[in-house]
Amino acid sequence: DADEARRAGNEAFKRRDFAAADDLYSDALALESTPRGRATVLGNRCASRMGAERLGGALLDALQAVEEDPTFAKAHYRHGCVCSRLCFHTEAYEALLKGHNLQPDDATIMSALKGAQTNAGLDKASGALKSSLYSWGRNNYGQVSAGLSATDVPGPKGVVHLLNKRMLSI
Repeated sequence: DADEARRAGNEAFKRRDFAAADDLYSDALALESTPRGRATVLGNRCASRMGAERLGGALLDALQAVEEDPTFAKAHYRHGCVCSRLCFHTEAYEALLKGHNLQPDDATIMSALKGAQTNAGLDKASGALKSSLYSWGRNNYGQVSAGLSATDVPGPKGVVHLLNKRMLSI
C-alpha cells in the first residue's frame, strides 16, 4: 500500500540511497489517492531528488505538490528549498513565505525564510525589494527580460519549459 511504500522510501532516504527512495516514492505516488497524501509523497520525492542533485525533477515534484494541496505548508517549503538551490532567490522567498503563512510556528520554515529573505535582497524592516537579483519574463516560459541576456539561467517556469521540451534532463 501507499503508506508502506512511503515508509520504505523514508528508510532509503535516511540511508542516503536516493535512487531507491525515488523509486519507492514513485511507487507510493501511484498508490496514493488523496491530495494531501500525494503532496506529501511528492515532497518526499522532491527531497530525494535534491539529495541526488536532480534539481529539475525536484522542481517539478515541488510544483506538483503545491498544485495537489496548496494548503500544505511543507509543499511550499520544498518548493522554496528547490528554488533556493537553483538560485531563484525571489521565488524561494515567495514560496517560503506562503509556507510560513500557513504554518507560522514551524521553525524549519522560518529559518529557511530568513535565509531566502537575505538571499533575495529584501529589506527586513519594510519587506521592500532592495535589489532584484533576477528579473524573469513570466509570459514567455521564463525567457529573460529587463537587462538580462539570453545566456542567463531561466526562472523556474523556464526550467519546466526546458524539461517539457526535453532540452534539460531531470
